Amino acid sequence: MVRWSCFVASSLALLLWASPTNAETCGGVELAGSTEVKGTTLTLNGMGLREATVFSVDVYAAGLYLEETSSDRSGPEIAASESKKQLVLHFVRSVDKSKMVDAYRESFKKNANGQYKSIKSKVDRLLGWLSGVGDGDRHVYTYIPGQGVTIQIDGLTEGTIAGETFSNMFFKIWLGKPPNEGLKRGLLGGACG
Repeated sequence: MVRWSCFVASSLALLLWASPTNAETCGGVELAGSTEVKGTTLTLNGMGLREATVFSVDVYAAGLYLEETSSDRSGPEIAASESKKQLVLHFVRSVDKSKMVDAYRESFKKNANGQYKSIKSKVDRLLGWLSGVGDGDRHVYTYIPGQGVTIQIDGLTEGTIAGETFSNMFFKIWLGKPPNEGLKRGLLGGACG
């Protein structure tokens, strides 16, 4: 009996030791290698850093989770895809609400391809849910086809914004014309940066 329990204990320890960690780290932020959304496992496609100012100050680390990881599809193609996806923003610096709102509004306009007016009310709803952030705060944006983008801020669900057009433009903020190219490159599976 003692031999059997020693065998089980050593086998379990070996399995735990041999199991590779699937977490990734970028800018000092670690994200899990996968997450589950409504019964579907999404895999971390990549991580990137949002940098601001001429001094390239890190603002947040972002992670993009997809049903099927891809480094060969373009960012706009992934943004427009009708599959579950999730974007996680982990802030490493404080940002006040007015700067957050301005950055989101400017990014939507830059990626809207002349369609901003058609989603303005939805953008305004999203902006109303934003607040200032501090180091360690986390925003999670999850798209489910047929439902929309669900916004979760620091563990609290703010709501869901429906519509494929909104979702496409929302994800293009990071995958179309991003605030900085290193952020997009990392999310698409390149090196963190």
